[in-house]
Amino acid sequence: MGFFQTVRDSIYNPSFYASARTEKVSASVRYFFLFMLAVSLVTGISFSLSMWHWLSSTDAVRTTRNAVLASYPDELVLDFKDGHLSTNVPEPYFIPTPTSLRGGPSESADKKMPANIIVIDTTHTITPSDFVKYDTGAILSGDSLWISDIKNNKVDVRAYASMKKDAFTVDKKQVTVWADMIIGYLKPFFTVLLLTMPLLILGVFSAGYLLYLILGAALIWIIARIRKVDLTYGESYQLGLHLLTGPILYGLLATFIPALNIPFLFTLILIVLAALNLVPQSPEIIPLPEPAPVAIPETPIILPESTTAPEPTLPDPVIVTNIATPSDQPAKAKEGSDGIRE
Repeated sequence: MGFFQTVRDSIYNPSFYASARTEKVSASVRYFFLFMLAVSLVTGISFSLSMWHWLSSTDAVRTTRNAVLASYPDELVLDFKDGHLSTNVPEPYFIPTPTSLRGGPSESADKKMPANIIVIDTTHTITPSDFVKYDTGAILSGDSLWISDIKNNKVDVRAYASMKKDAFTVDKKQVTVWADMIIGYLKPFFTVLLLTMPLLILGVFSAGYLLYLILGAALIWIIARIRKVDLTYGESYQLGLHLLTGPILYGLLATFIPALNIPFLFTLILIVLAALNLVPQSPEIIPLPEPAPVAIPETPIILPESTTAPEPTLPDPVIVTNIATPSDQPAKAKEGSDGIRE
């Protein structure tokens, strides 16, 4: 059976599922990984080519580079030495968040960017309340970097001494060097990613789906019980390797069309396909074998002459004469009596 035929049967073919449960598990595992390899090639190559196209576009790279450089003030100089920070500007110093990165008024507070991308204040002791006071997500203090994690409602504090022990200076020139260096590394990075992305997706996604199927096989087993199909949990897991075809194709489509990404639809598709494909099988009617023809010998059978039956002989006829009838008896009796009287 061809690979694409198996893909089609894995989506809908009750007869295929009736026979698949009797096949070796290795056949189902081999199909699953071949199918995942095809999905990984489509996803990985598509992603890598889109990023390569972006990197190959001079305007896109230049726009990104200029946006990064524009966010850093021309006059700002940061000196890091012995685990402490000093600046050449009055503090607190605010670096506003670029307008393109800020959300609209209708965006929720946990997704909306703060007014300032970073605030520098080396003259005061920083507390978590300063994030609200300065309307920022990051604060550079005298000895550490404070980062606010609004989503998890916590603050991460990183000391400068633990990040880099050597003294260094950050200014607009240095930021330009770093931006050009990062952009220069992006092209070879995505070239390697183009070659390895399908294998990365194959490994990560396959492991994820196999773990998901631990629960999915239980759902398949329940559907089989409802449909009066006798399956063990192991057989449910084996058939699940085929039943995942439809949900995975949906997930692939939702990757390119985000509007199709609906919560729990992946599991719902798995349940529906299990209900459609797992049907009770009617008993097989085995026809009786046709009787073998009787061989007629070609040599005729000749009966011996002695076997002819003799003709029956009849006895000779007997001729009876002078038989008296009942009507003659009274006349003779009368003659006798008359003779006596005379």
